Amino acid sequence: MGQLLRVTLSTADGRLIMESSGPGERIIHDRLEYDIALACELFAARGIRFTAEDRAIMTRNFEERQAKLAKAEKAQKARDAALARHSSGAPTAPERRFRRRGR
Repeated sequence: MGQLLRVTLSTADGRLIMESSGPGERIIHDRLEYDIALACELFAARGIRFTAEDRAIMTRNFEERQAKLAKAEKAQKARDAALARHSSGAPTAPERRFRRRGR
């Protein structure tokens, strides 16, 4: 059996985007640049020029997805914290309000 080939994908300025050491193994260091590199290849295969506008659209969409993901993760952490408080026996916010009113 031969030596495994290490494959890397880098930007023009030398930043590492992706590396692979074996079949099915892929480590992606910069998801946006990786997606852009793939899009460039797909456009080129169809004879279409990948423009700065295309790159800007992909970047904007990526940033919007990242913002939505961060918001969802924050909400999940809040739900987890609330569940942990509730399961630990500590009063929940509605229970605290109810107790303050003297009921």
